[in-house]
Amino acid sequence: MFEQIISILTVISTLSVKLIGVPSQIRKIHKNKSIENISTLHFTLSFTSYVLWTIHGLQTFDYVIIIGQGVGVITSGVLLALILHHLKKV
Repeated sequence: MFEQIISILTVISTLSVKLIGVPSQIRKIHKNKSIENISTLHFTLSFTSYVLWTIHGLQTFDYVIIIGQGVGVITSGVLLALILHHLKKV
């Protein structure tokens, strides 16, 4: 029972970070049409980490990891694509 509660809280907190924090950066880039003050290295490393954790979750059939990190792959992937798009303009 405790493990299930921790799993649910882990998914909720992880999704909150990835569905609130990263999208706010996406909106900032879209609104300002600029990647000034956005760390390309940070989001590249985040994307890589999310991909690797998702692969680990798939290998271990851990749906908490798959869901939490999979959302990170999507949100950080969109953000990274926006950063790369704006880098091409510079």
